[in-house]
Amino acid sequence: MSELLTISGVRGYVDDKGVAQLNLEDVARGLGFTQRAASGNEVVRWERVNKYLTDFGIIPTSGDGYIPENIFYRLAMKAKNAVAEAFQAEVADEILPAIRRHGMYATDWR
Repeated sequence: MSELLTISGVRGYVDDKGVAQLNLEDVARGLGFTQRAASGNEVVRWERVNKYLTDFGIIPTSGDGYIPENIFYRLAMKAKNAVAEAFQAEVADEILPAIRRHGMYATDWR
């Protein structure tokens, strides 16, 4: 495992094969797979997350596990909140069409 990094509140690292691995609990919270518990705390809806992971052919682990980047994208396409829907729109409306037109997607670094 290479050095742990955090981007927009999601912990992760790049493994020895060059694949980004993202903290599952951070991803689940960021994508809005949460609910209010009776205690008032916001908790991850693990039953939903684990069902999606199972559907994707991934064996669910505890929330302290990591998932590969491609599984993050698949979870993001299932999520139904403002953050996830903005991400879905950017992928569908900007990124994928740019890849189709130009064979790549690039942004200006400022």
